Amino acid sequence: MKFTLPGKSYADMASLVYDANDDMIFPDELYIGLFWEESIFNNKKQVGGTAIGFGQMEPKEFWQVKKYGVTLTSDRMLHDDAFCAKATVLYMRHLSSALGGPEAALRAYAGYSYDHAAWRLAKITGWKACSNALQSGDTTDSDVVKNALFQSRSFPRDNSAYDDVLFG
Repeated sequence: MKFTLPGKSYADMASLVYDANDDMIFPDELYIGLFWEESIFNNKKQVGGTAIGFGQMEPKEFWQVKKYGVTLTSDRMLHDDAFCAKATVLYMRHLSSALGGPEAALRAYAGYSYDHAAWRLAKITGWKACSNALQSGDTTDSDVVKNALFQSRSFPRDNSAYDDVLFG
């Protein structure tokens, strides 16, 4: 089975999230889990779909963040990693405000309100488990980071190519 390699190192992704997450509705570590699960830290367009970026946002939702003074475009998101990370934070801010809180925002982001599929709740559980593991562990230890990321989305933890990108 072929696996997609990470697009960014853990340190680079943590830095992007730290800079983007100025409202702290969710901890930085939750965004790391979300970005790992959605894209394996790759800022790209979804294969066979329309979603883009680290968080795989749908372009039809871009208008929702205009109230924060930001105009999202697919091209800008795909060519500006910092802007791409910030877009997800702003969209989550919008969802949390519009839907009454963080838990509702997570469910909406995962698409649970669309079809009430249990697997969408499992995504959220994975994001939270990753977040908790990163918050409580020593993130200078590559095994701690890999184990945390694995809770959000599985990958071959013994693959040196992953280690080369994640921890370079």
